[in-house]
Amino acid sequence: MRGFRERVVLALVLIDILLQVVDGAMTFVFLRPGWAEELNPLVRVVIEHYGVGPAVCVVKLFAIGLIGCVWPLRRSSLAAPALLLIAAFYAVVVLMPWATAFAN
Repeated sequence: MRGFRERVVLALVLIDILLQVVDGAMTFVFLRPGWAEELNPLVRVVIEHYGVGPAVCVVKLFAIGLIGCVWPLRRSSLAAPALLLIAAFYAVVVLMPWATAFAN
C-alpha cells in the first residue's frame, strides 16, 4: 500500500511541477510583449524590479521548491490531497484565464 501511495504522490508532484512550468511559460509569453498584465500583486512587484524573465524564473523555481517540500511528507495521508488541491487550483484559477487569453 505504501508503494502505491508514494507513486500517487510522485505523480501529483510531477503534475504540479508541470503546471508551474506551463504557467511560467504562459506568463512569460503574454507579459513580455505587453499583451496581458500580472494579476498577483507580489509577482507584479518582482517583475517591476527585475523584469519578466528573471521574475518568472525565480517565482516559479520557488513554487517548485515548495512543491518539492511535500516529497519528504509523502507517507502522510494529507500529502496526496494537498497536491491534488494545488493542481486543481492551478488548473482552474491560474491556467484557465491564460487559456482564455490565448484563445482570444
